[in-house]
Amino acid sequence: MSPMKSAVQSDNRRHGPSPMGGWKVISILAVSAAAVLTAIVLTRRFDFTTAALLFGFVALCTVAILHARFLILAHREHRNTTTFLERRNAVELRHAEEAREKSLALARSAWREADALHKATLALTEDLRMNSVLDTLLDLLHQQIPYEAAQVLLIEAGPRMFLAREARPGGPNNPLSPTPDTLNFTGYSVLEQALATPNGLLISDTLEEKLWKNIASGNPVRSWLGIPLSASNQVIGMLCAANSTPGHFTAEHLRIARSLAASSALAIQNARLYECSQIYAAELSRRSHTA
Repeated sequence: MSPMKSAVQSDNRRHGPSPMGGWKVISILAVSAAAVLTAIVLTRRFDFTTAALLFGFVALCTVAILHARFLILAHREHRNTTTFLERRNAVELRHAEEAREKSLALARSAWREADALHKATLALTEDLRMNSVLDTLLDLLHQQIPYEAAQVLLIEAGPRMFLAREARPGGPNNPLSPTPDTLNFTGYSVLEQALATPNGLLISDTLEEKLWKNIASGNPVRSWLGIPLSASNQVIGMLCAANSTPGHFTAEHLRIARSLAASSALAIQNARLYECSQIYAAELSRRSHTA
């Protein structure tokens, strides 16, 4: 027996049939899937025909309510789906924009670096005199990497190195002490390691490096990088940069210095050959005049 019919019979037993054979009170429940959707309560005399019509009306109301609920749920789901897609598209668009900006920034940075290295190579080969080559090298290095002190150390016979050139942009107020004119790199483990490492060596904080030993007395170096200078498959020296602030130099600084050192080593080697040729030419000229 359906729920709506049970409800009507219950009311009939409670109130009793009217003298006209109908109901005094009729309560009709609109039920779907064992869930009550709504209730209609009418108080008057009803005959059986009117009650049957009311049952049919309530059935139509039930279908209409179900359809309305379905449309509301469908609209809500559509709205939620649309909102989710809009948010996802917005996030994806933002990520795409960020990736594009990052790619453009990397491309601009690479172009600037390539242009700088090209100009550096030209500048290093404009003048074959050693003093000019070394001054140009340290000036180009400072344009790319702000340092407090930088040195070009060239290898002499055996384990000895001499200070070919040093730059100290801070002048007299520079907190770092000058580098000695000559030194034995076997007494400095970090220098030995840097010379043996083709990619160079970066020390963010010398106080945390057990092998670190200050090259000069005075205020200690806190951030340091060193790149070997190699020409004709032979290490001829080292390019160093120092700063009194820990963490000043980064891996990016080391990469830039390594790129600059590659062309600088060849320029230094050419300057050495040029000096030798000048000495040889001067000796030939002297002998020709004394002959």
